[in-house]
Amino acid sequence: MSRATRQITSAMDATPLLKEIFQNKKNTRKLQEEFGKKLAVEGIKTYGEVRKDSGGNRTWMTLPKIFGLCYEDKNKIVRFTQAGKIVAKGGKPAMQIMMKQILTFQYPNRTQERENQKMDPKFKIFPYRFLIKVLLKMKNLTVQEIELFVLPVSSDEELENVCKNIKMFREKKLIANYEKHKNKYKKDHNSKLYKKYINDLANTFKNHLEFLPGISSKKDGGIHQLFIESNSKQKWKDTIKKYDIEYAIENIYPNQERKFFVDRYGLLPGKKKASTKTSKPVTKEQTKIRKIQSAIVHILEKNLNISKSKMITEIFNYTFISKTEIQRILSAFPEFVKTKYSNFEKKYLAVAGNGNKWKEFETMSNQIFSKFGVKVDHQKKIALSDGQKGFLDGYITFGDESGLIDSKAGKGFSCSNDKVGVMKDYISEASKISDKHSLRFFGYVYGRKFSNIGGFDRICKQTKVNGFRISAVNLLQMMKTYDENKISKEEIWILLQKNGEITPLDY
Repeated sequence: MSRATRQITSAMDATPLLKEIFQNKKNTRKLQEEFGKKLAVEGIKTYGEVRKDSGGNRTWMTLPKIFGLCYEDKNKIVRFTQAGKIVAKGGKPAMQIMMKQILTFQYPNRTQERENQKMDPKFKIFPYRFLIKVLLKMKNLTVQEIELFVLPVSSDEELENVCKNIKMFREKKLIANYEKHKNKYKKDHNSKLYKKYINDLANTFKNHLEFLPGISSKKDGGIHQLFIESNSKQKWKDTIKKYDIEYAIENIYPNQERKFFVDRYGLLPGKKKASTKTSKPVTKEQTKIRKIQSAIVHILEKNLNISKSKMITEIFNYTFISKTEIQRILSAFPEFVKTKYSNFEKKYLAVAGNGNKWKEFETMSNQIFSKFGVKVDHQKKIALSDGQKGFLDGYITFGDESGLIDSKAGKGFSCSNDKVGVMKDYISEASKISDKHSLRFFGYVYGRKFSNIGGFDRICKQTKVNGFRISAVNLLQMMKTYDENKISKEEIWILLQKNGEITPLDY
C-alpha cells in the first residue's frame, strides 16, 4: 500500500499541487505526469520513471477523493469541495478540516467507486468514530484486533459485542478465523490474498487514526498498539458525542450523481445538517427573469393563444424591461412561452393566482411533488404555539428524510412576522412526526409574488433548517424538466434544500 494512501499528512501535502494542476480540468494522463513531476520537485514523492500503464501518480489523488476533498464529475472534470479548498491552503484550518473529514467518513459513500472499494449495502457506520469508541472502552488496540473484530462491523450497535470479543481474544478464549471473517466482510475476495488485504487495510486505519490529536501508538512485546493519551480521553469522549449528534449517515440513492454526495460531505463545519446562512443575494438577471415570468402568467390568464411577438409587447407593458432584453431572455428560456398547455397546467396557473382557490392550489402542488417520485402526505393536523390547530399542506418523504411544503395561492404572499411564527411551529411539529425521517427542509410554493424575503431568511436562521421558495410557474417548469429526464428526483431533493428562490437557472 503506497504512502499516498497510507499517510494523511502526505496526501495533505499533495493537495495544493493537486488543486493547482487539476481544478476544473479533465483528468488526463498528461496532467497526471505533470502532477507526478511536481510532487517529486517538492520532495513529496521520490523521483523515478513511472510505467505508462502505472497508476503511481493517480494514487496521490486517492485519499483526497476518499475524504471528500475533490471528485470527478460526470464529464471527468476535477472539482474541489469547500473542505478541499481549505486543505489546499494548508495551516491549522487545514488540519481541523481534515479531522472533520475523517470523523464524518462513512460507509456507504460515493467517494469510493472502484469495484474492489464498494461496500455491502448493510454497512451504515462511521468507521473512524467507531474505532475511537472501541479505544475509549478497551484502552488500546492492535492491528490484528482491528482487522479481526472492527473491519467487519456494519453498525454502531455492534460496539459492545466487538469489545467483548476482543477481550475474549486477549484471554485466548477466541481464535482467529479468517475464512469466517472473509464470508462476513468480503466474501468474493481471493482467499490466498485475503489475510494480507485486511492487514493492509487495518494498518491504514491505524495510520490514519495516528493523524488525529491525542491518538498515538507504542510497541509492547514487538506489537504496535494504538491508544488515546490520558489527557485526551475526555476530549475525545466529548468530540465523539458532538459528532454523533451533528452528523448522521447521509443516504445514498440509486443512480445518484457523485457530486451531490461529495459536495455535502465536503461542506465546512456548521453546514452539514442545515446551513445557518441567509439566502444568496438575488442577481439582476434573476430579478429580470422573475418579472418576465410574473408578467407572462398575468398575460396567459387573459389569453393562452397569444403570439410570441404580441407576448413581448405585453411583457414590456408590464415590466418596462427593454424588448431586446425580453427577446434575449426568452431565447435563453424558450420554455417560458408555450403554445400548448395541458388542462392540468391551465387549471394550475388559474388557481395559483386566486386566493379563494387555496385548497385546489395546495392539492395540485402536492400532485406535482408526487410526480417527482417522493411520498406526499396531505393535511397533517398539528398544534400551534398559540394553542390553535393548524395543518401542514404537504409533508413529503424520500428515503429517511422529510420536508414540509406550504402552498400559498393568490396575487401575493408576504412572509411577515406572524407567518414566520407559524412556519417555525410547522417546522417544530414536522420534526416530531416520525422517528424514521429526519426533517431536511421547509418550502413555500406561491401563486404570483413572494415578498418580505427577510422573514424567510429569519426562518432559516432561527430554525437552522434549509428552505426554498418557488413560484407556481417555475414548479410547472421543473415538472416539465423532470418529465424530460433532464433532472432526477435526487437532484430535485437536493435543490429543495437550496436556502433561497428556485428558478430555471437551477435546473
